[in-house]
Amino acid sequence: MVSARDYSSTEVYQGYGEGIDLDLIEYLTLLTTDERYMNPDHKIILDINDEAERAQRIASRGELENPDTFESRGDDFQQKVIEGYQDIARRKNLPVISANQPLEVVTEQIWNIINR
Repeated sequence: MVSARDYSSTEVYQGYGEGIDLDLIEYLTLLTTDERYMNPDHKIILDINDEAERAQRIASRGELENPDTFESRGDDFQQKVIEGYQDIARRKNLPVISANQPLEVVTEQIWNIINR
């Protein structure tokens, strides 16, 4: 199974972004999910540390019926999210791939990590 979101997303957006206590988030998440959500087989951080690129990708989606409220948040929130993912990658020694590269390059790098 491949997922775009896992516990790290919950930790980053609600904890680092919204300021909710990380221990509380972990406790509540453990009550409502299973071990696979908390600890998938592979975890890779895709980094778009380029505001213009991020904005362009959001705009290319067109008008969404239910826009992502996190993406519409201001620069301060976005910076907290970026720093949260960077902190998690450091603490858990997770691979980070620049998503500013062509899709084919990103895909190849992901498969290289998974097939190690």
